[in-house]
Amino acid sequence: MVKKKQQKSRKIVNIIMVIVFVAGICIALYPYISSAIRDYNDQRIVRQYQEKAKKENKAAADKILAKQKRENEKLAKEGNNPGVANYNESVESDKEKQQPQSYFDKHMLGSLTIPKIKVNLPVFDQTNDTLLNKGATLLDGTSYPTGGKNTHAVISAHRGLPSADMFDDLPKLKIGDQFFLEIGKKKLAYQIESTKIIEPTDTSDLVIKPNRDLVTLMTCTPYMINSHRLIYTAKRIPYPKSAKKQIETVQDGKTWLIFLWILGAAVLVGVIVLGYKKISQRKK
Repeated sequence: MVKKKQQKSRKIVNIIMVIVFVAGICIALYPYISSAIRDYNDQRIVRQYQEKAKKENKAAADKILAKQKRENEKLAKEGNNPGVANYNESVESDKEKQQPQSYFDKHMLGSLTIPKIKVNLPVFDQTNDTLLNKGATLLDGTSYPTGGKNTHAVISAHRGLPSADMFDDLPKLKIGDQFFLEIGKKKLAYQIESTKIIEPTDTSDLVIKPNRDLVTLMTCTPYMINSHRLIYTAKRIPYPKSAKKQIETVQDGKTWLIFLWILGAAVLVGVIVLGYKKISQRKK
């Protein structure tokens, strides 16, 4: 009777140890799996946008593009004033946290792909915390990224979020690296020509330059300190034939990553459970 009680107690202790061990592994893997899930959701949003853009008739797409170009012309004529304060001091309200999918669809502008650092993010048409937590955003007071002279779009994204990579690897970029934008039916390519660290309130490098077609990528720096802004300014170049393949490679890689993480976690848990069963059988 005493022996049976001891065996039962030992079994309970072993089960608790296995649960604690598995929970520890899950906690350790959570940031990676969470990031992979966020990447997968980003790809889903981008692909939905791309499908919508394909189905959208040319007349509707041209109308949207024409409106954006008019806004760009007005901005170039009057002079732009990049709204860095919105990026620096954006605060997410409870209302913003609960926005439906239609809110994100409404503000969806296009997608950004940076092959070198495997980034493929949705781009939204304004900057606030809700949209920054979902993807990259167009800095208020800067041009729509439609291409053309006298335009300078500034695209910002977070760095250091625990559940998403976003612009974490932006410092790995070098002068000469390329990135691609899909805005409606337009496909644009840009090549980095300069990089700089600026003060949060310094907008002199973000304004429109006469006769230039520019896009600047911006994020916080140093990592997790965020006292300054890291910017990469790029000039428009002809859209390369290799762009489609590069974009698909990034998208497919992120889609597979989530499945690999889930499969790996399932296999690990399975091995632990089987190992526990074998040990239990030997003790019997």
